Amino acid sequence: MIKPLLKSKGWQRYCLFLSMILISAPASAQPPARPTPQTVPELLQGIDQIMERQRIPGLMLAIVTRDSILFAGGLGHSNVEAGRKVDGRQKFRLGSTTKMMVSLGMLHLAHAGKVSLDAKLADVAPEIPFHNRWEETHPVRIINLLEHTSGFTDVFLNKTINLGATDRQGLDVLNYYKSQLETQFKPGTMPAYTNINYTILGYVIESVTGKAWTEYIQQNVLIPIGMTHTDFNLRLPDNGEYAQGYYTRGGQQIPVPDNFTLNSNGAHGSMNSCAEDMAKLTKFFLNDCRLDTMQRLASSYLDQM
Repeated sequence: MIKPLLKSKGWQRYCLFLSMILISAPASAQPPARPTPQTVPELLQGIDQIMERQRIPGLMLAIVTRDSILFAGGLGHSNVEAGRKVDGRQKFRLGSTTKMMVSLGMLHLAHAGKVSLDAKLADVAPEIPFHNRWEETHPVRIINLLEHTSGFTDVFLNKTINLGATDRQGLDVLNYYKSQLETQFKPGTMPAYTNINYTILGYVIESVTGKAWTEYIQQNVLIPIGMTHTDFNLRLPDNGEYAQGYYTRGGQQIPVPDNFTLNSNGAHGSMNSCAEDMAKLTKFFLNDCRLDTMQRLASSYLDQM
């Protein structure tokens, strides 16, 4: 019954008509395409319109190719109350981008022969109060911390923010998070993102080098890349150098309180940087760890990351 039906002229006309409906219906239902920006000013204008619709006070932006920096600046205001506009050197809190810099710092240590990525955490820093029930067969290694396969849980929300006047440092930070330092699965068997991994790595850098992790990364990562306007300050001075944070409540932009800071050594999220520096970082990665034809860090870092 099927073959004769397919051969009939009526069925063929019906199939042709149905095909025309299927082809034309989606096209007629689609809204007209928005014009694609052809220049950087056109792109900035489009972003500015989105910011107005979404009530975004300000942002920093870098547009980079392998060969050049097309734009490094910002739009809107870094402080609405003061009427301060964003520029290329206005520092924004960049949160977990910090982890990428800590990773580069650990790779620098590894390439210098000061620590192995496969080293057991218990051998590198035995004083850290962690518990791994599978330590004999699946020990927590440095690579597990870098790749979020350590088995540790994330920081509890009620411990995340420090509203006190002083910051925790060194082993005191890890003792504070002791309840999160118990593995929930065999290390190396699956990923589970947790900020505590990089808090530990910050401590490991300090333990191995005898320097603050911020100092080590400034000297061996940021300065070679040329990121001279980047820091890891947990507490931000009100000097116009940093963008004011905001949150939305009742349709209004509310400034984040000055005492709102991470309850940590900062290695998981304290990086403050500007568009000019982030443009350099992006170009650095696009060129396999080279800048201006100079090999600033080993290109193998990217392969390992």
